[in-house]
Amino acid sequence: MPEHPADAIGTDTLRFADEYVDQLLEGEKRVTIRYDFEREYNWGHQIRFVNESGDAFAVGAVRLCETQTVAETTPIEGPGYENYDDPEALAADLQAHYPDAEIDADTEVTVIAFDPVRRLWACGYCDNDEFMSIMGSLEPQCPQCNSTDVEAMA
Repeated sequence: MPEHPADAIGTDTLRFADEYVDQLLEGEKRVTIRYDFEREYNWGHQIRFVNESGDAFAVGAVRLCETQTVAETTPIEGPGYENYDDPEALAADLQAHYPDAEIDADTEVTVIAFDPVRRLWACGYCDNDEFMSIMGSLEPQCPQCNSTDVEAMA
């Protein structure tokens, strides 16, 4: 498994390994568990999702952001979550993403759950507030590239 990339490139972005991009876009992944995460998000906070290269591909709204031990985090169940039955399995998976850390059942981690992400326009436009109002309109048009083709979204 590849080393987990840096968590973010800004306070309103979360960086994901490229292997998770499709799962995020398809709504199959709706939670991330981060080690040594120093930011706090409130319910409804809009964040940009970026890939390993730092390219934004979606936006999402936070539904949960709390610090727990690995043991308190399991079991995680529900749509869009990878299900872990025991703390040792979660700790082993996190250890693979954070090879320099020593992760066990007592390690504190941050659990961030979010609504299914919304894709960005193919041109990369991602002004969160304006993006949300555009997507709520009957005829969305990207203010950056003027595209009206919703199918052209990344």
